[in-house]
Amino acid sequence: MGERYPIPGIKATWYVPRRRMKVKAKPTAQDVKLVDISVAGALVEAEANEAIEVGARLRWELNGTEGVAEVRNIRKNEDGLWFYGISYFRMDPEQKALVHRVVSKVRAANNLTSQWERRSF
Repeated sequence: MGERYPIPGIKATWYVPRRRMKVKAKPTAQDVKLVDISVAGALVEAEANEAIEVGARLRWELNGTEGVAEVRNIRKNEDGLWFYGISYFRMDPEQKALVHRVVSKVRAANNLTSQWERRSF
């Protein structure tokens, strides 16, 4: 999925559909912690929620930019924290630019190069 980088300071929120509602209810906003990010997806820490399953698509925001994330995996660590691996399903141009800008800055700050660039032929 691409190299992932820890990233502080980005406000992330996703909108979780309510389950078992007879009337279509507005999704619940849930702030999530962005653990790391790549150009293809991210790892987020969030409260456990039975409405979030592998394959679910959730509308989400990063610093006010909008997109849709697809949950690819869910796991709980020994401390009881829940982690959701997501891939980007749809991103508005502003969100895509933000993600690429962040990954680029982190890579530059850490003098990181891609696996392809590290190969010696």
